[in-house]
Amino acid sequence: NLQKHTCTCYRWQLTGIPYAHGIAVIQDLRAKLAWDFVDPFYHKETYLRAYTPLIQPINGKDKWPKSLRTPPMPPVQKKQSGRAKVKRIMDPSEPANPYKLKRKHQPYKCTRCGSLGHNKKSFPGEVPVSDRATQRRTTTQKKRVHNLLFTSNLLFAFNYSFSSFIIYYPVLLILQRTKLCMGFSVPIDVSDMDYSLFIMFYITY
Repeated sequence: NLQKHTCTCYRWQLTGIPYAHGIAVIQDLRAKLAWDFVDPFYHKETYLRAYTPLIQPINGKDKWPKSLRTPPMPPVQKKQSGRAKVKRIMDPSEPANPYKLKRKHQPYKCTRCGSLGHNKKSFPGEVPVSDRATQRRTTTQKKRVHNLLFTSNLLFAFNYSFSSFIIYYPVLLILQRTKLCMGFSVPIDVSDMDYSLFIMFYITY
């Protein structure tokens, strides 16, 4: 509609300038120039009339009044743990990287029933009685082996310390009497040692 300056695409109403549809009609009718159908607020006279009044200047930032309050500070930036992210977050509509290979996981296989999707620990069914007995027997055997190793290590440490005591205690007594140790006069204090304990160990040995 050339009189109302409207078009069915609504482009003329939004911008105030005739679109391709309106220009085609204007050229077909050869009524006026296309400039005559532009809204008046694009004209030079309208621009000059809008800025005819004098615009008073205002003070700049350096002329603003100073405030006694603490100026707002930017938030403290705390470095996050881990490696910094460099790549941007991809939109779901964007294509994925075709050169990146995905990791393939093998499906879990249960050793109890042989089916895929779970393992022996996450077995959904009820554990048979025979498997429970085997499980208890395995746990008991592990405890026995652990206790046996602990006892053997304890006996070895006791025998080693007892043998060292039997061998080195007479040497300490001799050095205490002579006060000689590797050519130097070094006193060795063995008064804290129990002589009766040494005699008992020596007789038993």
